[in-house]
Amino acid sequence: MGLNLAIVGIYYECPCRRIGDQMYIPGAWTLKQLITDPGSLFDRSPKNPDGTKIVTEESELVEMFLKEPIDIWVNSFGGARSNFIVNLLEHKYTVRNEAHRVKGCHYIRPLDVGVQMGAFCFVDDFGLALSSQINRGFTFNYNKLRDDTSEFSVERWIEKVSKQIDNWTAGSFFPVILINTDRITENAAEFEKTFEVPFSGFQVRKTREMHPSLKPFHEHISEVNDKLAELPDFAILGVN
Repeated sequence: MGLNLAIVGIYYECPCRRIGDQMYIPGAWTLKQLITDPGSLFDRSPKNPDGTKIVTEESELVEMFLKEPIDIWVNSFGGARSNFIVNLLEHKYTVRNEAHRVKGCHYIRPLDVGVQMGAFCFVDDFGLALSSQINRGFTFNYNKLRDDTSEFSVERWIEKVSKQIDNWTAGSFFPVILINTDRITENAAEFEKTFEVPFSGFQVRKTREMHPSLKPFHEHISEVNDKLAELPDFAILGVN
């Protein structure tokens, strides 16, 4: 009997509908993984619902970045159109690697991994960004954000994102471009000048209301929004 490989897996959301209660039966690896690392087929390490390996040690993340270098490290707290920015930058730069996919896309702090620059994407309303991820069953992004082995909770999620914002806007090992993607069209010319890539394809977010489960955390979310409101919509931060 042959091995039947599917690209996608099976996603199941528990009937109880509690945030974070998802189970995933992973499918096969992507074509790239099959070609470059077929041994990963037999990797039984814990996985996120998107099939990515759960990495808890920062040293392992650094090693992964150094093994497969990229030009620009794009980071966000999720629900902030960072994939849209990645797609634009890929016209000229190497932006994705396995390190970015498993954790770097949302990791809580920048690391000295030899990139030319970083880009930190954010939006006006953190509550809508969280809601977008909850609506899509993406609460596992917490695993990519955290720098420890703490269990998921909305309160911890918010606390760590607040620290993430501080870490990515306080100066780094490399220049970091701040990008408010809610206002990126107003800064399209500056974006094209900075990265020397064309800007197109922007879409207005689909999530318009905060998820009901976030109501008890309104005050904490507002504190993060106050922090975001102090950031420029587009700016280049120098090396610390």
